[in-house]
Amino acid sequence: MSTPDRFVRRSRDKDDAAMAHKGARSGARYVTVKGRDDMVESLRVLTRARASALKAHKAAIEQIRSLIVSAPDTVCDQ
Repeated sequence: MSTPDRFVRRSRDKDDAAMAHKGARSGARYVTVKGRDDMVESLRVLTRARASALKAHKAAIEQIRSLIVSAPDTVCDQ
């Protein structure tokens, strides 16, 4: 799992050796840093661009549908 334990999140910025020892004994999980190499970064950019394109597509479809529904009958009959 990539998320830290609740204990680790809550005990940040606390300077208590006993709490630190307790966290070490409990097998606390630590977050791994995401890589910034070329392949990972390009995949991240592509997924963000795809999500943005899908959001824009959905917004355009909804706008067209609302225009069709609210258009006067004379326009819809043509």
